Amino acid sequence: MNKKRAAGAIILFFLLLFSLIFSEEEGIDFSRSFAPFSFSHPFGCDDMGRDYASLVALALRNTFVFSFSVTLFSLFFSFVVALAVLRFPSFLVLLNAIKSIPKVLLVLFLVSLWGNGVAPLFIAIAAAEITDNSRVLYTKMLNIRKREYIKAEHMLGIKEKNIALRHYLPSLFPIMGELALTVFSATIAAEASLSFLSLGLPAEYVSLGKLMSSGYRYIFSHPSLIVLPSLFIFLLSLSLYLARESFKD
Repeated sequence: MNKKRAAGAIILFFLLLFSLIFSEEEGIDFSRSFAPFSFSHPFGCDDMGRDYASLVALALRNTFVFSFSVTLFSLFFSFVVALAVLRFPSFLVLLNAIKSIPKVLLVLFLVSLWGNGVAPLFIAIAAAEITDNSRVLYTKMLNIRKREYIKAEHMLGIKEKNIALRHYLPSLFPIMGELALTVFSATIAAEASLSFLSLGLPAEYVSLGKLMSSGYRYIFSHPSLIVLPSLFIFLLSLSLYLARESFKD
């Protein structure tokens, strides 16, 4: 196995293991506010006396589930949009126009337009990723379409959707795997950034970005409250980066 892929898989495995072991959320107990690291509280407690290891684990799991869902959704619709542009080339002008908008501005505009919430954030990030990924997949499909056996199937009157499932999709698996890792990593960064700015997930959802936002107030008195979620974001992004780089080796 590729060393980078193996390293990324190991880091990701231990992060998932951590999120499953420590994700049982404890209640508020102000008598334990800012409790130091101990055997019963490996990461100490936050300002409301909640076990911080449990909070980080729960936030890690929520971030992982949210990012994974956005990745699947955006890749599916990127493939659909790419097929639509292949079938109706005039749509390419609209796709290029949307793609010219910086992704950060597009996400911020959609979130500010629809407000806070899981669904608005989900759709905003996915929409920004679809515009980029569909253009990449369209270019790959265009190259595949020029092959002789594809031209022959078109001449025989075989439907485009059958050609897509039989030839386009299998040929796109490698690039879609790389795109999936890119989208996953970008979603983690986007969710964390927006949650840090209080534009992300609602208050009832714990995420690594929200923990960073709440811990920022205690950056000098209790730096672990912002360092620990930042560290887990870094490790999660690193595992995905190593896996993505393995595709290039």
